[in-house]
Amino acid sequence: NVTGKWTGEWISTADNTTARGAVVAFVAQEGNASTGVTTLTQTLGCFVTDNPDSADGIATMNVNATLDRQAISGQAVGATEDNDRIEYNLVVNGNVATGTYRILSTSNAELAETCAAGRGTVTLQRVE
Repeated sequence: NVTGKWTGEWISTADNTTARGAVVAFVAQEGNASTGVTTLTQTLGCFVTDNPDSADGIATMNVNATLDRQAISGQAVGATEDNDRIEYNLVVNGNVATGTYRILSTSNAELAETCAAGRGTVTLQRVE
């Protein structure tokens, strides 16, 4: 069961970047599906944030996932812009989840090409 509060970090593995930021996710599981809300920091302008004038603002996204034993796969979709989409694949081992993400699309037309190259790793720890 992956229900709970998860915190951790995303790290970009895209060429020519050292981008990284924090992740906080609140997840509820029912059967083999989970839903929730996640916030991401340091989104580099790829997603609509709480402060549109700041590339390091906090982006809030809705999470939907399917669980298959220890594997979780799904998408995070922007809470205010459906074009803000991230795909992720994680493996859960107790209270730790690790895996990868890639940006599927962004609502920021000026950064669409740059953001579409966005991919990296995610590490989360269940804290509640």
